[in-house]
Amino acid sequence: MNSLDDIVGFKKRKIYQNRDFFCFSLDSLLLAYYTEIKKNDERILELGVGNGVNLLILSKKHKQKMIGIDIQKESVDLAKKSLKYNKLEKQIEIKEMDIKGCYKKLGNDCFDVILCNPPYFSKESITKNKVKTNAKSEQLLSLDDVFRESSKLLKNGGRLYMVYPVTNLEDVLESSRKYNLGVKNIRYVYYNKERSAKIMLFKACKNAKKGLIVEKPLILFENGGKTPEYRKIMGEEDD
Repeated sequence: MNSLDDIVGFKKRKIYQNRDFFCFSLDSLLLAYYTEIKKNDERILELGVGNGVNLLILSKKHKQKMIGIDIQKESVDLAKKSLKYNKLEKQIEIKEMDIKGCYKKLGNDCFDVILCNPPYFSKESITKNKVKTNAKSEQLLSLDDVFRESSKLLKNGGRLYMVYPVTNLEDVLESSRKYNLGVKNIRYVYYNKERSAKIMLFKACKNAKKGLIVEKPLILFENGGKTPEYRKIMGEEDD
């Protein structure tokens, strides 16, 4: 059953979700927060847009037109419904499309920014719910697929932003080198200072020069409560 939900602390933004499918998570909020869109960026694309939460958040601060694609009709229908509710149909376009080979329809070397929160559970992580399985596991999309397609879609110097498990860092670096998308920045996300990081945010640039910056850690909780930065991620504090 579909429900119309708030996007945590983001005022004037609501989203349609179906709890039988895959609802947005902290990963999505982290990715939307980390993605940098500059004034001269003209074309923004999300691969695997899901229910559209990232683009809904980004559209609060940025006026550029954005495109989101997803292979699952159920997700696309929900995202389009949310766009209509929030009156963002002129700014954001959602397309039902397979990421693999999408450059043939969207164009080569034409995007400034791509963001992606890809499925990263193993192909064995299968549930009875096909939509949820496809959203969470690598059944339909691998890390290599994301890097290969992004390399074709991005302009020279264009940027790819992703959220991914820290345990898969070697795979990320290997794929990035294979497709000339050098990882330039990594930011590790910690629940608190006592725990190891499980999630990382990273930026890769097409045909980038060598050189990697490990940014300051992003800590979510400290002294028994949310850190100021985590409150901002959750839409609880204005910039």
